[in-house]
Amino acid sequence: DVITEHVLILSGDHIYKMDYRKMLHFHKSNDADCTIAVIQVPLEEASRFGIMNTRDDHSIYQFEEKPLHPKSNKASMGVYIFKWPCLKE
Repeated sequence: DVITEHVLILSGDHIYKMDYRKMLHFHKSNDADCTIAVIQVPLEEASRFGIMNTRDDHSIYQFEEKPLHPKSNKASMGVYIFKWPCLKE
């Protein structure tokens, strides 16, 4: 039997050229339940995206979908890694 530890989820409407191993390494190194890839966008354009509001340690305290007044410019790329047990719950 194969034991699944982590699950990578990608949006189906994008083409990605990304080394997911780096993201997985970050995820494991931080013992995170969930890791979300973000890209910094100009703040004046941030209201067009799902925006992550994070603490200094990169932990997410809020996800806002297309906020009228964004607090951050970190836009979700639609790339997620979850610990399998957390996702399964």
